[in-house]
Amino acid sequence: GQTSLLDLKKYPKCVSAGGGFGPVADDGYGVSYIIAGEDTLFFHVSSKVNCPVTSSTNFVQQIEQSLKDVRDLFAEYKKLNNGVDKKKNK
Repeated sequence: GQTSLLDLKKYPKCVSAGGGFGPVADDGYGVSYIIAGEDTLFFHVSSKVNCPVTSSTNFVQQIEQSLKDVRDLFAEYKKLNNGVDKKKNK
């Protein structure tokens, strides 16, 4: 990708969150994301405010929790293996 051509740590203001799109169904969500470097993710979430069963705020909270859960899984794996990659040691 293009992000390897720019030092994002040195020029963080050059990172663009990109754009998104709206939901394709009245009771659905529009979701897009961009991976901007090694430690930055941007999500765009939209839904129709007149739909009683959708909530962009709640959906974003679920995305955040899911990402934290994945991070915790990796941290636990690293802790259990003392940070050692067993494949490299064979």
